[in-house]
Amino acid sequence: MNFKEWLINEQKQKPLAIIIKGNSNRKQPNKPGNLYPKLKQYLQDKGFQVEFDEGKPHTTPSLKAQIWIGHSRGTDRLKYAPKHITTISIGSSLPNSINHPDDKVNIKPDEYDKLPNHTIQAHNSWHSSFKKKLDQKIYKKKER
Repeated sequence: MNFKEWLINEQKQKPLAIIIKGNSNRKQPNKPGNLYPKLKQYLQDKGFQVEFDEGKPHTTPSLKAQIWIGHSRGTDRLKYAPKHITTISIGSSLPNSINHPDDKVNIKPDEYDKLPNHTIQAHNSWHSSFKKKLDQKIYKKKER
């Protein structure tokens, strides 16, 4: 591939968004939540290439991404994002986090497994209000 072909190919590349998953060792709802597939589809519809990061402690998602979206425990990775990466928190007690209305995000970690199934389901589910809130965060300057 010559330089011109490479440049055209680079310009066609979609921006990268990383979804940083929460703690998979936590109690899961009776039926799988739809947050990750719906969030992935939303981002793809907005023109992003989407990858998942398992959100394991002491790891860093791709620095090539334009956006890092942290869910639940995955939000602790956001503090390591360089300034050029937009960060968005979902399902967290962090300020300005996007949360499902039925999610109880302000609980202590050791209380999570005692929550009723519908609350855990909400924590792992997409809500119709997310689209507008995500649009506002993706298409405006970084809040940090």
